[in-house]
Amino acid sequence: MRGKTMEHAQKRKINFKGILTSSRTKRIALYALYFLAGLLGSRGMVFVRYAPFGAAAVAAVPIRSMWAVIAGSLVGYIWPSNAMHPIRYIAAIIAIAIIRCILNELVKIRSHPLFAPVVCFVPMLVTGIAMAFINGVTVNSITMYSAEAMLSAAYFFQRTSSLITSKRGVGTLNTGELACVVLSLGVAILALDNIAIYDISLGSIAAVILILFAAQYGGVAGGAIAGTATGVMLGLTTSGLSYISGAYAFAGLMAGLFAPLGKVALILVFILANAIGSLQIGNQMYMINGLYEVLAATLIYIIWPTK
Repeated sequence: MRGKTMEHAQKRKINFKGILTSSRTKRIALYALYFLAGLLGSRGMVFVRYAPFGAAAVAAVPIRSMWAVIAGSLVGYIWPSNAMHPIRYIAAIIAIAIIRCILNELVKIRSHPLFAPVVCFVPMLVTGIAMAFINGVTVNSITMYSAEAMLSAAYFFQRTSSLITSKRGVGTLNTGELACVVLSLGVAILALDNIAIYDISLGSIAAVILILFAAQYGGVAGGAIAGTATGVMLGLTTSGLSYISGAYAFAGLMAGLFAPLGKVALILVFILANAIGSLQIGNQMYMINGLYEVLAATLIYIIWPTK
């Protein structure tokens, strides 16, 4: 009886493992990932009240996964946020989906590198100009809607999506491809930047973790690219210049330089370089919060499993 019980338990274990590794489970996990990409993209704010990256994600992903991204983006735009005129983004997403479905059979057109950026840029610009005319045309509104449309034409989204489907390892990426991946992750960091605990931004913590890992595995190039990319993305959250852009870029570069000396040296150099880059802010409270964010990120980085 005991032998039969053990045999049944082993079969259940094997079946459970088979479920986890089945093609259907992997497909569901991929759709869940694309749903999350649409959700985070639509929650990432630039210039305080603009959220173009949910639409950009819809234009960039493979068409078979587009509906999962659309679902995530719709949830993100419907969910209350600081985004200005969410209905406009929903209209742009619908227009992008229709254009992609119509042109999907034209292989030469849809496989062109500029296809996704153009397909996103046009609906975003048209809907933005329409809102400008409804609310009163001003030079500032036209400028901001045009800048947002250009940001939504994110070539790095399409490049990252292609890398995901190619199943290439991280170690095989060149500097341009690494920059595209980091910028795409930067959009997720933008969404997390809206979440803060006692003024400690989860987005900034995630950005520092990304920079540290990029510096560890990518050296000078990885640290500099990750620091610059995440700094630029977080700098876009405000309407003016942000000290974060320069501080993260400098800290990432220095961390990459000292990465061969080990984790401890990498962390200490990053903390010191980030502190030096933050001196220009001139606000003690912001500097203290930034220090807490870096310390929290380095702690997570230290205890993160090696595998």
